[in-house]
Amino acid sequence: YAILGQEYFLDHVHPTIEGNKFLAVALVKAMAGQGLVQPGSGWGEETIPAVAAKIEGNIDQEAHGRALANLARVLLWAGKSDDAVRLARQAMEVAGDYQQVAINASTTLATIYISQGKAKRALDLLYSSLEKSPRAVELRLKLGQILLDRRSRKLEEAAANLLLVTQLMPYYDWGHALFGIAMAERGRPEIAYPSLMQALRLNPNNSSARQKLAQINP
Repeated sequence: YAILGQEYFLDHVHPTIEGNKFLAVALVKAMAGQGLVQPGSGWGEETIPAVAAKIEGNIDQEAHGRALANLARVLLWAGKSDDAVRLARQAMEVAGDYQQVAINASTTLATIYISQGKAKRALDLLYSSLEKSPRAVELRLKLGQILLDRRSRKLEEAAANLLLVTQLMPYYDWGHALFGIAMAERGRPEIAYPSLMQALRLNPNNSSARQKLAQINP
């Protein structure tokens, strides 16, 4: 047999829907050939598409999209950017009205685009996603991080997005740290100081907050 590729596998081990169908049909045929099962009189090649359509029609598309987006994140973490992009785009195709699926896939794609030096592409994707999900904290955080970077710096807009992150996720130390850093870079240490302190209260090991605080403390 030829080596099976992307049409049958999501990654190096997990089958696609089509891959699972391929395995299921092969198993039924093998068991029938060994006499382990007795297919009904209506079973045959012509019934497989009907059975497949029935099963695929019962797939929870939101759960399917979330699974694709989550696997894309795992592959990104594992350094497999090409596979992560492919799966994140598949998740975007499935997303439809499922906002969280689109949010998860968008943040993964934006992270990859930034690593590839494609800041404009990442920003365009985030702005587009925010039009549909303006209160998506993951998108605001990613946008704030990108705009805080020297390669695509817009400090005022970065600070506005990161301020919203601190309000939506008050328990998240990194949001407070990034907002504090943005305000310090804008020359507003009196606003940066309490936010950096809050980041350290939430996580004493936040080295970025500690470093920036040491710079503005005098």
